[in-house]
Amino acid sequence: MGFFIRAGLLVGIGILLIPADQDEIARSGDAQKATALSTLSFAKAALDDLRGFCGRNPDACETGSALADGFNAKARTAAKWVYTTLAPETTRQASAPAPAPAAPVPPAGAAPVPTAHAAIAGDPIATGTVKAKPEPKEIVVPVPKPKPDRPVTTS
Repeated sequence: MGFFIRAGLLVGIGILLIPADQDEIARSGDAQKATALSTLSFAKAALDDLRGFCGRNPDACETGSALADGFNAKARTAAKWVYTTLAPETTRQASAPAPAPAAPVPPAGAAPVPTAHAAIAGDPIATGTVKAKPEPKEIVVPVPKPKPDRPVTTS
């Protein structure tokens, strides 16, 4: 149902944005009276009327609120069902909060103690959340190929 309301709204906005043919406007006598100012005053009057609806019809407003709450609960239930049905198992496990590891709390005012991991990573505070990259064993530097016009000399 919401799709049809949204589609109707978008079609209506699309029709409002299309420029009208002057012959069609002349054929309809009332269309010439519509100006931007009259459209704004119409929108303000319609909004004021909607604001006073619950004051004029409190029973209808209360029933509408109950229906909206029921629809909201059904929509949340449907969203949870779709998520649990379509989501892969790894996503469902990843979305669950992981328990925090128990770590000793240093006394107030104590300086952080750097560890070997922190020294490698260059981080003064070792939290263990970022793994340090290992240093490469050896660095290979490519040697340029000699040009063919020069003789190759060895030292």
